Amino acid sequence: MKAVSPSRSARRRRPSPPVPAGLENLFRSAPVGIALLDRTLRFLRVNRGLAAIHGLPVESHIGRTLREVVPDLAPAIEPAVRRVIRTGARVPDFEAKGSTPAHPEICCLVSCFPVPRSDGGALAVGTVIVDVTDRKRAEEALLRSEDHLRAMADSFPMFISYVDAERRYRFNNAHYEKVLGIPRARLQGKFVWEVLGEAAYAVLRPHMDAALGGRPERFHAEVPIPGAGSRHFNASFLPRLDEGGKVRGFYVLVADETERVRAEEALRIGEERYRTLVENSPDAIVVFDLDSGHFVECNGKALDLFGLDRDRLLRVGPVEVSPPLQPDGRSSAELAREYVELALAGQKPVFEWVHLYADGREIPCEIRLVRFPHRTRRLVRGSITDISRRKQAEAERRRDEERLRRLLESTHVVPWEADARTCCFTYVGPKAEGLLGYPVEKWYEEDFWIDHLHPEDREEAVECCHRSAREGRDFEFEFRMIDARGKVVWIHNVVHVVGGEPAQDRLRGFLIDVTARKRAEMLLAGQKRVLELQARGEALPAVLTELARAIDGLQAGMRSTILLLDEEAGRLRHGAAPNLPEEYNRAIDGMAIGPEAGSCGTAAFLGKRVIVTDTFTDPLWKNFRRLARKFGLRACWSHPILSGAGKVLGTFAMYHPQPYRPGEWELGLVEQAAYLAGVAIENTRASAALKRSEAALRSSHHILQDLAAKLLTAQEDERRRLARELHDDLTQELAALAIEIGKLEGGTPPSPRRLRGELGRLRDRLARLSEDVHGISRRLHPSILEDLGLVDAIASECRNLSERERIRVDFEPKDVPERFPLDVSLCLYRVVQEGLRNVVKHSGARSATVSLKSADGHVRLTIRDSGVGFVPGGRRGRGGLGLAGMRERVRLIRGDLSIRSRPGRGTVIEVDAPLGKERE
Repeated sequence: MKAVSPSRSARRRRPSPPVPAGLENLFRSAPVGIALLDRTLRFLRVNRGLAAIHGLPVESHIGRTLREVVPDLAPAIEPAVRRVIRTGARVPDFEAKGSTPAHPEICCLVSCFPVPRSDGGALAVGTVIVDVTDRKRAEEALLRSEDHLRAMADSFPMFISYVDAERRYRFNNAHYEKVLGIPRARLQGKFVWEVLGEAAYAVLRPHMDAALGGRPERFHAEVPIPGAGSRHFNASFLPRLDEGGKVRGFYVLVADETERVRAEEALRIGEERYRTLVENSPDAIVVFDLDSGHFVECNGKALDLFGLDRDRLLRVGPVEVSPPLQPDGRSSAELAREYVELALAGQKPVFEWVHLYADGREIPCEIRLVRFPHRTRRLVRGSITDISRRKQAEAERRRDEERLRRLLESTHVVPWEADARTCCFTYVGPKAEGLLGYPVEKWYEEDFWIDHLHPEDREEAVECCHRSAREGRDFEFEFRMIDARGKVVWIHNVVHVVGGEPAQDRLRGFLIDVTARKRAEMLLAGQKRVLELQARGEALPAVLTELARAIDGLQAGMRSTILLLDEEAGRLRHGAAPNLPEEYNRAIDGMAIGPEAGSCGTAAFLGKRVIVTDTFTDPLWKNFRRLARKFGLRACWSHPILSGAGKVLGTFAMYHPQPYRPGEWELGLVEQAAYLAGVAIENTRASAALKRSEAALRSSHHILQDLAAKLLTAQEDERRRLARELHDDLTQELAALAIEIGKLEGGTPPSPRRLRGELGRLRDRLARLSEDVHGISRRLHPSILEDLGLVDAIASECRNLSERERIRVDFEPKDVPERFPLDVSLCLYRVVQEGLRNVVKHSGARSATVSLKSADGHVRLTIRDSGVGFVPGGRRGRGGLGLAGMRERVRLIRGDLSIRSRPGRGTVIEVDAPLGKERE
């Protein structure tokens, strides 16, 4: 496009009116294009910014039309300019695309608006043009970038989403659809809890609250996902702020680390098992570093083997704890290196060796080496077995069996041998005595094993042993036995048929005490049942009964009871005791707590655990000894049930039929049971409180609705009463006064004395009329409060009522401040008005007392009469609008209102309201 020179009409144009210098400089130097067009769409003025956009000199614009200067942009701009000329109003901003001599491609943001000509000429059009080409290109690039980012987000194996301020999903990547199995289109606009469920939302909610509060959140959490189970998330919540700094939502980046966490947990468990095995291994175990020449790890057995402490042992290697030569005459240093090299090469050498004890004694050992995996170090693990005794008994026929027995006897596993036909033991390890509490000799008695099996397990256990012998197949099973104290012991039995052939008559195996594991499993199952009952909303007695049954099932002969504390009465009430006699439960129901009130009463009184090993002799049971003897309760230990705040809620106790001192397990069990009972009690009470609150809220709603209706009725009644007073009393009185004055004006002039008398009567009637108007005004708004204060206002009200109703009203203010908060003053004044009105209307009393006192930041108002009284719970006691209005007014100033009344005894209304910070 060629630049054009100014036209002849432009050279003949009239000069523009002068413009202030500041505006002229602004016009010329503005970084945007500014032009003034006349009604023919010709340029009147342009600035340098527009000339730069068009790529033409300023002079080349003047007098030429849009199409002559920028033909490519004109079609987009001309309609808007014509519309401004036609309507005389500004048009919305718009974009125009095209080209100019300076820009082959350009995008402009255009504003068109009317400009009155200061010289009185026709309307001109102002145009502001901004070059937004770069911005549009950036926006298009951003859109392309967003498409790339969405594609990238979909390729990530993690959850990526955007959640708005209402906690609705607005974007989800493909990983959501893959894991949840829900199409992304269905996730759009869904609330988080609708997609993930309430349980997952409860875990994520605190972090969402933080992100929506403007704080980035990064956290690890275990989250239950519907259909995907419990997942371990490493999550980041990043708030998105708008230009004004307001949070509009947050971005979610979640890496599912479930498999890693499970792998780490499995690795940790494996490491713990390995360490446990190492520490409890009957062998001395060391780890040797070939490069440093020192041991780098060892277990306790190694310290015992060498007679060294850990620090000293880890500063030496195998050569330093060995004699110079081994029994075969070879160098200990050479042999050690040879065996270590074999282990590093992947072999597992097993050999005999002589070590030196700290005092120089030689210890024959058997060593097993294996390469210990490590990324950077050359490590070898050695298991060292002291074979001194084996060497001494090498000639004995069963030396291998003896060595195995010695190793097993150092653990809690009991080895045994038995006749398969009779199930009688022919050998048991010495640890058998600790298993059941019977000496080893008793185990060899005929039918010892069968007689001490739990009756419910006896038949199946014996059949398992016989079946193993018949089939020649090794077998493992679990059963219960009864120990010397009558307690149940769970046994895991590993049975090996000697020779492995059918119809063998010898069995060999190991007895392993698994009581702790079985108890834990049973306790966990009981806890699960209790929690399920709570979740279903079962009544507290049912929950506590299930808990007591679960605890009783963990030990034969044990019986538990749960008592609940009645704090006001200081007594314990029956909660649950499914396995105790009902007569006993009734006898202790309502027992008082105290320092010598049995196990439970004392535990509740002291707030700590109480153990009684013999109820027949313990002084705490002196008042309950007869009950203990009658029902065979010889021992009892009780633990207080505490709330989360440490408040005593009741007790959980366990009884034993024999004198007994509980061990750590029993004490821990009752403590755990007390904790579960406390949780159940608090949950139940919280649920009941919530239901009461909901009922109170519904009741308050109904009361408010009723009050609103009464207020509307009262307003109408008050308006009718005021209208009646104004019409029947004031209007008629004014009309009568007008007639009287008219008579004086139009009749025969009376004598001066008579005239004074007539005027005096008119003055008295006007004064009474003024008092009536003042009374109406005071009922509408007590301005006296603002003028004189609360005390004088109440005194005036009492005085006026006494004069008006012929009732004696005494007002007694005491220690009250000069000024009260206006809302408090108005509330108390209205209560006095309504209270005295009720005295006049309902009480029939001839006297009343109003007192006002102030103390400790509170004010107390009391209205007392000696009238007929009423029943507070009756129809009148429930209150019409007057009592309801008083209650609502007092509630609004954070006060309390109470009404005490009895038929024939009068009525007392009391208001207690705060004056200081308690009102906030």
